[in-house]
Formats: sequence, C-alpha cells, structure tokens
Amino acid sequence: NYSTCFSPFSNQFLDGKSSAEISMIDKAVRVNEILEIIGDVLSSMSLAFAVAIFCCYSSLSSVRNKIHRNLFIAMLMQILAHLLLASREIATSRTKVQAAKLEFL
Repeated sequence: NYSTCFSPFSNQFLDGKSSAEISMIDKAVRVNEILEIIGDVLSSMSLAFAVAIFCCYSSLSSVRNKIHRNLFIAMLMQILAHLLLASREIATSRTKVQAAKLEFL
C-alpha cells in the first residue's frame, strides 16, 4: 500500500476522479515524461560537446578547466543514469497515476 507515500493533497486529488479524468492526467504525465527525456538528451549532447572541446584543445588544459571537465563528466554520467531509469519507467505498462489510483481502490 503506497497511500502513505503521497501527501494528503495527492490523496484528495485522486479520490473521486472519473476514468476520463484519470486518463487525461495519465496523458499529461506521459507528455511530461517525454519532455523530461528530451531535455535530458539535449543537456547530455551539450555536455558531451563541451567535454569534447576541453579534451581536444590542449591550450585549455588548466586546473580550472580540468575541474570543469570532470564536473561535466559527472553531470553527463548522472543524466545518462537518469535517462536509463526514465526509459525503463516509461516502458512499463502502467504509469504512476494509474498505479496510484489502483492502490486507492
């Protein structure tokens, strides 16, 4: 039972919703997940481009730039892990809203 994981506002929000309303909320959640993935992909591309610039040009090899390069690599690894988890979550058959609604029934 995951009802304790949600705030009282979330519980009240899901209670009494019709299946059409749940479906509309579900579509909004899916669109939000897709937009999140698009943003992560754009961020990872720009970080990879920045790391490539830092690695290709030896004139940029200062301590400050090495710190930034390592930071960019860490951010890139975090984004890639997030993308893997998000793609796995989207691939499942039920969304968060449907799973939460089933828990209340």
